[in-house]
Amino acid sequence: LTPMILRRFSECCPPCSVLVCMGCCYHRMSMDGDKFCCFPLSAGMRTVVDGTKKKCPDWKLNAFGLRLAAQETRARWRELSAADHHLHMKRVAFRAVLETAFESEEIKRMQMQKVVKDEECDTFQSYISAALNHLDTSSEQHEKLKKTCMKAYSQFEPHFHFVEPFTALQVLLQPLLESLIITDRVLYLTESGMSSSVVAMFDDFISPRNLAIVATKP
Repeated sequence: LTPMILRRFSECCPPCSVLVCMGCCYHRMSMDGDKFCCFPLSAGMRTVVDGTKKKCPDWKLNAFGLRLAAQETRARWRELSAADHHLHMKRVAFRAVLETAFESEEIKRMQMQKVVKDEECDTFQSYISAALNHLDTSSEQHEKLKKTCMKAYSQFEPHFHFVEPFTALQVLLQPLLESLIITDRVLYLTESGMSSSVVAMFDDFISPRNLAIVATKP
């Protein structure tokens, strides 16, 4: 939607002379094969991307990178307590184990109807019990899936402590990836003959998507 708005603004005539646009959900941009249809928008960013690919042929910006760009910033991460980090680790790790079990039993993730509550994440057993209660399966399938979950838990539990360090790396990469996208959009407007800038509309602790592209026509 944002690339379409920018293109319409650059192509249309006055009286539409000022644009204030806040983007989100970068990973939902349309794709043509393994390439994004709307990135890069600007000639300047295309030059940078093409040069990077020549030096590093395997490099590409994919949906996973753009999803990371749309995640939370460091503002809330810095305020998390040790207990908050521990709960986050369990939620991420437990969900990963559950999805691993789903894949092995060929159960679609969309069959999950509700999100497991924080108080149900005390142990993996309580998490699994709460999660499986939301599945529309027979008692036989229920028990089979529970055994698969416990087996996967035993396999992956020694690696749970890696969750928070990897999350910290994601938090550090997030602003770099978001800046790449926003810079491309500002360059596009500038190349179209407009005066454009990026303005922080409010503290990113309130909402991580706080950056607005502001553009005016001459």
